[in-house]
Amino acid sequence: MDSDTFLFESCNSQHWLLYCLCWENLITVFLDIDWFLFFQVGFLYWLKTIIFSPFFL
Repeated sequence: MDSDTFLFESCNSQHWLLYCLCWENLITVFLDIDWFLFFQVGFLYWLKTIIFSPFFL
């Protein structure tokens, strides 16, 4: 049994279904994140590092 056959056998429809469900869950979590808050905090942190960096002093 060569590796190609093994890969084909292991990637049957059931595995692909699980894979798709996994991705669906990840996308749902991704969309549930409060991105506005995330970017606000990130922007404030970035601003702080620029203001307090020695390069700008």
